[in-house]
Amino acid sequence: RSYHLRRMMLRSLAVLVRQAGQAALAAAAWLWLAREAAASTQRPGLKLVAFGWILGISLAPEVAGQHQLVMTESLSFSALVGLVALALRWRRTGDVNLLWWSVPLVIMWVELRKSNVVVLAALVGVAALWWLYRLIVCRRSGGSGWDGAGDAGRLAGGIVKGVKEPADDRQAVAGTGRDTE
Repeated sequence: RSYHLRRMMLRSLAVLVRQAGQAALAAAAWLWLAREAAASTQRPGLKLVAFGWILGISLAPEVAGQHQLVMTESLSFSALVGLVALALRWRRTGDVNLLWWSVPLVIMWVELRKSNVVVLAALVGVAALWWLYRLIVCRRSGGSGWDGAGDAGRLAGGIVKGVKEPADDRQAVAGTGRDTE
């Protein structure tokens, strides 16, 4: 009789430890995503809104409740949130070494739910189409690959910096967005 009681208590303890671990991993992933979303914005007021909005989503009952149900669902969702945070960080910093961290997260995300393979295939397809589009646009506009979209890219860069005409690389003052003539 005491054997069964101890066994039941150990099972309950294992469930509590598993749920605490899932909750800690989920909290870390959502905090990382909120931090990266806030860091990706330029306006100070928007940083706070982005951070709060992401944390608000993480606390929604539909999201927070997943971490108590099925372990694979919780870990898969946390891996996806981590992948989005990693993508935001890569987009913000441009550090190619961050892409290596995506490999274990993608493997974890795909292995936990086999249906994620379909989503991954769709994402790879969209990325391939985007890459092909960029390659064609760059070649048509006279660019030399990934360094920009030729005149269109310089014009867009000039508009962003407040210049009405595209800057010629030979006449531009580095970092100012203004021509020297």
